[in-house]
Amino acid sequence: MKNEEVKADGHDKLELLYNWLEALLLKFELENKVFGKFDVHSILKEESGFHLEASILGEPYDQARHGRKVGVKGITYHQMSIENDQGHAEVRFLLDL
Repeated sequence: MKNEEVKADGHDKLELLYNWLEALLLKFELENKVFGKFDVHSILKEESGFHLEASILGEPYDQARHGRKVGVKGITYHQMSIENDQGHAEVRFLLDL
């Protein structure tokens, strides 16, 4: 397994979440990698919106080991939400399969 750095930007928190998920999906599609551990270092509010920096831990995709029943076509905003509670965030989103 290998650690990689990922950054994402968004005008608001929902766009930031969308762009973060899209970056992970692109890594799967273009680099054939899957990730199972995510360490978000920072989410900063800047003049232009939000900026996220994180480390992700993953490995090359192996269908025999990881399985794949359906493919993810894309990320959607449909029913996307972010709930903040006592320093923790719960995110919900639907994927286009």
